[in-house]
Amino acid sequence: MRQTHMLRKFAAPELPPVVLHRPHLTDILQRTFTHSTTNTATWHKLLLLCSPAGYGKTTLLADFARHATVPCCWLMLDSLDNDTYAFLDLVLTSISQRFPQMETLLHNIIADSSTRDIDQPLDMGYFERLVDTLVATIEHHITQPFAIILCNYHEVNANKEINHLVNRLLQNLPCGCTIIIESRAVPHLEFTPLLARRQMVGIGTEELRFSVDDICNLTRMLYTVPCSTDDAEQLCTTFDGWISGILLGTRLGNSHVLPIHKQSGSISFSTMTPVDQQHLFAYLVSEVFTNEQEVYAFLKNISILQQITPELCDALLSTEGSSERLNYIVQQGLFLTRSHQDNEPLYSCPPVLKEILVNELRNTDPQQYKHLHKKAAFIFSDRNDEQQAIKHAYAAEEPALAAQYIRRIAYTILRKGYSENLAAWIDALPQNILFHDPLLLLVRAHLHLMRFETNQSLPFLEQATTLCHDIPPEQTSLLHPNLAAEILIAKSVALFRNGEYIRTQQVCQQALELLPEHEIELRTQVYQRLGACSCLLNDPTSGIAQLQQALQLWGHNIETRQTALLHTYLANAYNMVSNYVLSEHHRKRAIMYFEHLGDDWGKLHNQIGLSTTKRLKGELTEAKIIAQETLQTTRHLHFMSGEAYALITLGEIYQDEDLYEQSLVVAEDALTLSRQLHDNYLTNCALCILALNYLFIGDPHTALLYVEEAQINNSDMLSYEGILCNVTRSIIFFRQQRYSEMLACLSFIDHSQHLANARPLQLRAMLYRTACYLAQNKQEAVQTSLSEIKVLMEQHQLKHLANLELHRLPTLKEAIEAEEKQQKTLAYSQPDTLELAPSITLVESTEKVHTISIYALGEPIVLLQNKPITRWRMMRSMELFFYLLHANRPVHKEQIMTDLWPEPDDHMEQNLRATIYYLRKVLGETIIVHKAGTYTLNLAMADEQSVWYDVEQFQINIDKLRQDLPTAEKIVTLHTIIKLYRGHYLQTLYSDWCSQPRDMLKQAYFQSLRQLALIYWENEQFDASIEQWQKMLLVDNCYEEAYYGIMRCYIKTGKRNLAIRQYQLCASVLKNELTIEPGPSIQKLFKTLSQG
Repeated sequence: MRQTHMLRKFAAPELPPVVLHRPHLTDILQRTFTHSTTNTATWHKLLLLCSPAGYGKTTLLADFARHATVPCCWLMLDSLDNDTYAFLDLVLTSISQRFPQMETLLHNIIADSSTRDIDQPLDMGYFERLVDTLVATIEHHITQPFAIILCNYHEVNANKEINHLVNRLLQNLPCGCTIIIESRAVPHLEFTPLLARRQMVGIGTEELRFSVDDICNLTRMLYTVPCSTDDAEQLCTTFDGWISGILLGTRLGNSHVLPIHKQSGSISFSTMTPVDQQHLFAYLVSEVFTNEQEVYAFLKNISILQQITPELCDALLSTEGSSERLNYIVQQGLFLTRSHQDNEPLYSCPPVLKEILVNELRNTDPQQYKHLHKKAAFIFSDRNDEQQAIKHAYAAEEPALAAQYIRRIAYTILRKGYSENLAAWIDALPQNILFHDPLLLLVRAHLHLMRFETNQSLPFLEQATTLCHDIPPEQTSLLHPNLAAEILIAKSVALFRNGEYIRTQQVCQQALELLPEHEIELRTQVYQRLGACSCLLNDPTSGIAQLQQALQLWGHNIETRQTALLHTYLANAYNMVSNYVLSEHHRKRAIMYFEHLGDDWGKLHNQIGLSTTKRLKGELTEAKIIAQETLQTTRHLHFMSGEAYALITLGEIYQDEDLYEQSLVVAEDALTLSRQLHDNYLTNCALCILALNYLFIGDPHTALLYVEEAQINNSDMLSYEGILCNVTRSIIFFRQQRYSEMLACLSFIDHSQHLANARPLQLRAMLYRTACYLAQNKQEAVQTSLSEIKVLMEQHQLKHLANLELHRLPTLKEAIEAEEKQQKTLAYSQPDTLELAPSITLVESTEKVHTISIYALGEPIVLLQNKPITRWRMMRSMELFFYLLHANRPVHKEQIMTDLWPEPDDHMEQNLRATIYYLRKVLGETIIVHKAGTYTLNLAMADEQSVWYDVEQFQINIDKLRQDLPTAEKIVTLHTIIKLYRGHYLQTLYSDWCSQPRDMLKQAYFQSLRQLALIYWENEQFDASIEQWQKMLLVDNCYEEAYYGIMRCYIKTGKRNLAIRQYQLCASVLKNELTIEPGPSIQKLFKTLSQG
């Protein structure tokens, strides 16, 4: 038995029946010996294979030894070989096993020591002489290259004498001999001289990890078919390429018991069963950690950490020295790997090993498992890492603690959009916690609303409202600030989605009464909702004013989701009143903002809106392309609401193209989705599209059934949906020649003040009413109605829609054409020039109407005689105007082309000429002066006094601040500056030349806000001071002084909770945006508040 065991130490182990040859690794081994025979300069003395157990080192070496072209002397070390003399004896024996002719010579090297006095220990000099004799013997008697393979070197690595002798052997090794060391831990050898002379090659864990291709090839060999690429990738990630773990922990290692089916598909191997885990655990305990029980216990305890650092381990285990212990584990090859993050060491282990350790800790010591997780929750909370704290709190079965952390982080997460994690955390709370916490109920409702799950949000909002009402007055200070108002705002969103617009307005007014003036963000949301309701309740004048008020309040230049939403609502509002130019403008702004914010859903909704605008303008081909592309994207993203809206839009486009069967298909799909979403507006729109499709195909009875399914409240009959259903019903009655009922349905036309948001529907209704009069031979009524239609078309750009309807009313069309021939009084032509009103409230310096008014702060606008220029023909024309205006001097054409067309091409000069041509067409031939290759902007066509430029006025007031002004005059000047600053300089232009003036003006605006905030603070006008600080945060949400200023104002007004909330908001923003903590001043103020 003993002899058999000894023989196995000198022979490479038997390879398994199936071996995956890994040529990229065996080539490294083979090249070592190729070089040694041809060039001593590239000869490698040492080849080191080092990785944790189970990465295939021994199999690789055994495969190499079997196929190598050089002799390989094999020695498999174990824990019993840790004696220096025994080690040397084994090395000599392994050489003699491969070179039998050397046996006597090698035996003689240590023959003298066999008779030594065992009570007299051998000194190191004796062993060194043995090594030197061995080197000389090899040099004289072995002439061919060969390898000495030392496997499991980690078993003797702790013996300093053995390491010293191996170093000596490497130092004096004869040319042609290479030592191959395989070890789980990095040997304590002197590598520096070898590395310096390039006499060493290393193969580590990174090279030994099995790749996706390796796993696919291995499964093909074991099962005749490969596993899928997805399975292979999952195995690579889960096991970190650890092949023993993959074989022991999955079906992949069961080829001897699993039947092999010849099939064309792939097999799934990535599932890990409890039995697989037991196999893997047994391997770890028996093979890896059998002599490292302290390490095993340490790894079990820290396995609950997602990221392992010495500092975290010390805190978690209330100890010191984790750094040394982690380094030891890495050195011993016990599966930990070390990397660096921000110059700090970071440790990790394969996910599957972490899972096994966590499960073992949970199963064997549940109390310790919970204790460590709870402790970790406190640790991460102290570090302001609430997300990690929440995970650990749940693992510790401490939901109340988790709820506390969720409250802290919820609003920060909500600002970034929908979060699956936040929803899952709240849903995991027990009902006795969630349904007694109004803030968490509100957050959950918000998450449902973000997913357009309106009805699911209502129970949470109702319970939150009840809780707020039931809290005694003396405890209301404990509530989240403005919580009652925020619940009302969320409720208004749900009511709005359900089409209850009047109730929405009432709830919004209640919210406004609760909100202080300085709550800019919340008041903006309320005005936004009020504006949308006003538009849908046929009061677009109020609606657009309210939306513009929200945009002014919030700020045009802030790239946030709120800004994008306001542009979305304004686009919808202008669409309803047929102002398609402004609608497209705001729609494209919204798309741009949503795209920059990474909000796919918001972007898609606005693409659908853009498609609708194109359709109403008669650009059906472009509208259809946008709608079809959007539909595909919504389906890919599983965005049900967006998909439903895209289907509605496509249904209308197909109907306009007389493609009724295609329109039927998409409208039916839209109806199914809208009912799943409980979206009343979408459902009514889908029903009306379906009704008209059936009517135009020839089935008026089914058409009437569909329209009768629509659900409209009596109070909403003059809403957009109410008008849509009535118009649809009237068209059906017209086809059925039920004229009296039809005219009754169209009685709303007489209330034109209620139709401002539904001009296309109004036109359709008026055309069908005129056709009805014609069928009844009421000529006077026909003439009157046609005159009204003419006025409506001229005012609202509806010629395309009129032509679309008239082809379905051939009799009316013939009558109109006959009338045109006779009197030529009715014209359907669209005006040549559309006047574009500014999309925002502009600031004028006096009541005087200037010849030219130029606005560069915010969206660039130029007014001639107070009318905006809209036909620039090319955006470059407008940019050239502002470029030369900024230069205020002659600029050479080469410089202009470089600044305006930074990417050189062959057409630059031609583009410049075209741009100048169009600019002159807009502002006159003399606007550009060309002299000696330079161009200058010439505003001499107007009196100098009649040219008003907001940047100039802004700079005049900035210069004025440098004077010693009385406080009252200084406040007025600062307010003028702030009012002039509608947004960043030329914010829709992105050329490099804009950057410097944009930054300078922005900084001046920023400092003006700061000055005004400090003046109000000194005069104890704290609410006004807060307003200025908040405006600064809208420009730069990381500006710490603004948070500090707001906190001081809240403290002065006795609002301690609001001051604490400001600090928490500051800390959260700085951590998320800059990964830093607040400065010492604001931290000191916060500590004072906390202690008080």
